[in-house]
Amino acid sequence: MKKKLLICLVIIFAGFIVINTETVIPNGGGAPAGYTGSPSDGLSCGSGGCHGGGDIFKPGLITGDIPSSGYVPGDTFNISATVTQTATFKFGFQLSPQDASGNLQGELIATPNTQLVSNGKYITHIFSSTSGTLQKTWTFQWVAPAAGTGIVSFYAAFCAANNNNAVTGDLIHVSTLSVSEDVSTSIAESNNEVDLHVFPNPSNGVFELKMQNAKSRIDKMEIYNTLGKLVLKSEIPNLDSQIDISDQPKGIYFLLVSLDGEKRVERLIVK
Repeated sequence: MKKKLLICLVIIFAGFIVINTETVIPNGGGAPAGYTGSPSDGLSCGSGGCHGGGDIFKPGLITGDIPSSGYVPGDTFNISATVTQTATFKFGFQLSPQDASGNLQGELIATPNTQLVSNGKYITHIFSSTSGTLQKTWTFQWVAPAAGTGIVSFYAAFCAANNNNAVTGDLIHVSTLSVSEDVSTSIAESNNEVDLHVFPNPSNGVFELKMQNAKSRIDKMEIYNTLGKLVLKSEIPNLDSQIDISDQPKGIYFLLVSLDGEKRVERLIVK
């Protein structure tokens, strides 16, 4: 009887050690895949139940050296993910560059303080890169996708943990960075030398779309906001048409036009 009781106590104690080890620094070795807060993932570190505190959207946490004209297909860019939170000394993150359907776009390259998960779709922290004083930055690289990809949105979730040996009280920040493709270098010249003109730009939300030297009508037209959300999709029956997104908030939008198998991306500004 004493022997059985001793064995039970050993098992319970061993289980306590496992549970307590996981609780001290939740996911300290890297966030599980699929917790960036993107529309496709649907979960973040807060909404997924890993940490308490809920999600707080904060713009500007994802930065890089991608020019304002857009990424050049095949080029490599430096990306930084930074989170700041007072009275915090433990941090974590997960990021993924995705299209509107949630597919990985481009290639992530890990650095010594990061690691790839889920066949490279996500990049996250490693155990030794979770400590920081009020702020933490992770740097890595991204190889831009092939020509014609269009808009790519970087989705990231950041954990600012209070290190109280529990999942409660942690703060989760989510952020998004959307980048367009540099159409001056990424779109192959058409045999019929199609010219696309959008004017006035900026405008109050109503734009005129004019095509020159086109031999067929536009296959489709889509407009995305800077969060990568589709705000307008339609077929354009005429080469000269009007685009109306005056019901959308002021800001920057991306017009994606498909014509004869080619894609063109134009930046729209609603003022």
